[in-house]
Amino acid sequence: CYCIPAASDCTDDDMITPVRISTLDNSSTCSAGPPAGYANYTSTVAAPTVYSGAANPITVNVPTVWTEQVAVWIDYNQNGQFETTEFTNLGSNVGNGGILTGNLAIPANAQLGTTRMRVRVRFSTAWTNAQPCTAVTFGETEDYNVNIVPCIPVTITSSPSSVSATCGGNASFT
Repeated sequence: CYCIPAASDCTDDDMITPVRISTLDNSSTCSAGPPAGYANYTSTVAAPTVYSGAANPITVNVPTVWTEQVAVWIDYNQNGQFETTEFTNLGSNVGNGGILTGNLAIPANAQLGTTRMRVRVRFSTAWTNAQPCTAVTFGETEDYNVNIVPCIPVTITSSPSSVSATCGGNASFT
């Protein structure tokens, strides 16, 4: 059901190099498609676990030859469409060495289970939430699956020493 963007040119360094979120760490080069500039990794890369009701750190690397803009969509309601409320703008590579980091704040009411995540990069112009399939001249699109699970809060009944942990991480208290 998901829209497939029109062919785009990523051969001039308008591409996603690696995507990292949870256990996903996928390095790639300009995708040959079809269409050109599109890669569907939903059946070849294992779906990482992400947490509803939590901020999920993501890192996307892009070359620094040109100004690149990066955005992510996750189909939280699993209806086969990327909606405007399912958008996260990671911003531009300007001044950060091509490493864009951010948090995907998955709503607590997101549908649990495996769903589609789309990562897009394009030359120059910032993405808006209504552009998961918009044709671009220079850029790349990569699709992945993610597995949304609930973030279960921890209950602590006595005062332990201070320890930090992210949702899904581990911490030891003595």
